Amino acid sequence: MSGNTRLAVVFSGLVLCCFSQGAAGSCWQDYDRPHTIADAIRHLDVRLSETEKQEIRNTNRDDLTTIALKYGMQMRYEWGLWHSSELALQFEANGVFQAEDMTSLIIDLYWKRLNGLSLNFKESVAHFREDYDDLAASIDSTGIIIGDADNVTPPPDPTKVKDEIIEID
Repeated sequence: MSGNTRLAVVFSGLVLCCFSQGAAGSCWQDYDRPHTIADAIRHLDVRLSETEKQEIRNTNRDDLTTIALKYGMQMRYEWGLWHSSELALQFEANGVFQAEDMTSLIIDLYWKRLNGLSLNFKESVAHFREDYDDLAASIDSTGIIIGDADNVTPPPDPTKVKDEIIEID
């Protein structure tokens, strides 16, 4: 086996280990896949360390993207948000179709829980939509188009979301 092949095998093993074990010693091991948004919030509550919870709690709401970058891929992968899991279908029933949007909303709701705020799903979608619209306006003002503008899935529309408070027991 050549040096490059051996390096590729070792690297592939590390990548598989990271996805199977999760980040930072794996807060994701031995999980039950959440079936509802409330389950996802409870899952984070149980699996994240106190240090991780403190980091999320202390993050400014408008900076939660950094948290989504840290945990989002693993949530999407392990919770089946790219596929038709029960959790993904609950989001889709509320007009949220992109897995990245789903994880951003879960993180926003979890941030609210950690900060003692109401887990109003519709308000989270509205906040997310404002961020999306601000980004779209800044892209439009520069004239830069990212990707195929005709094939972009629209962001969630708060007017089509059930007005509900997520109850966590």
